[in-house]
Amino acid sequence: MVPAQCDDLGRYRLVAYPDAGEAVVTRAGGGGRRSTPSVLDKRAQLDVSATGELQEKGRLPQSLRRSRAAIRRYATANRCNVLVSWTYSDRYLERATSRDQVLQDGRNLVRFMRSRWGGPFPYVFMPEIQPQRSEREGLEVYNGMLLVPRMPRAVFDAIREGYRYGEGDGYNGIDVTEWSDPRGGARYASKALSRYASKSLGMAPPGRQAYRVGQGFQPRREEWVASGAPGTATDLLEVWMERKGHRLELLQSVIDDEGRPVDAAWGMWAL
Repeated sequence: MVPAQCDDLGRYRLVAYPDAGEAVVTRAGGGGRRSTPSVLDKRAQLDVSATGELQEKGRLPQSLRRSRAAIRRYATANRCNVLVSWTYSDRYLERATSRDQVLQDGRNLVRFMRSRWGGPFPYVFMPEIQPQRSEREGLEVYNGMLLVPRMPRAVFDAIREGYRYGEGDGYNGIDVTEWSDPRGGARYASKALSRYASKSLGMAPPGRQAYRVGQGFQPRREEWVASGAPGTATDLLEVWMERKGHRLELLQSVIDDEGRPVDAAWGMWAL
């Protein structure tokens, strides 16, 4: 394989995210460097049980697929495997029904953690809809979701002690969950984004981001172009993983929006 320079229809482009443990192979073409196309359908995602209400012709909307892929790679590469979620008591229902306010609370929480941690850190943050509570109240009620790497327990204790909008129930409206699986946080974030983007629950307003990540921690990306490669994109990706010494975890061929096979492949290896 050679670095991507001039493309033609007889070549494949392979893009790998080493720290996230995944790679995608597509046909190279069109001349010049391009971003990796969004070719992955719901069956090529970590959370294969994605809800049907989000699917269009059996697939997830393209923008959502892109966002899920970006979150998955970011969370995995940065080992964001600790979930901090906060809910609002009934006393602060007005706060919980304002997406902007939940966003502001999330920003404040990140600043607080940064001061306790001593510097910037990678994170994934988004408001989450509480379906049952929303149905009961007749309007959208949110809680906050923040995925971060492992930190000293004192940081999380300080969050709990300082949170002003929860109940006095032992955890004060702040729940902390940790996964040992290196992809645990990525799986949760991908599902959370799907639920949040559900049309029945209210998507982010047009032009507004559904989620935010800590800047400066984007996953490392490597790219090659292979010419004269035998077989299909799936064959090429399998051979590449074997030569790299990766232990294959998942390998998927791809179909397009009409259900037709595409000469493209996506795979993951054990971390």
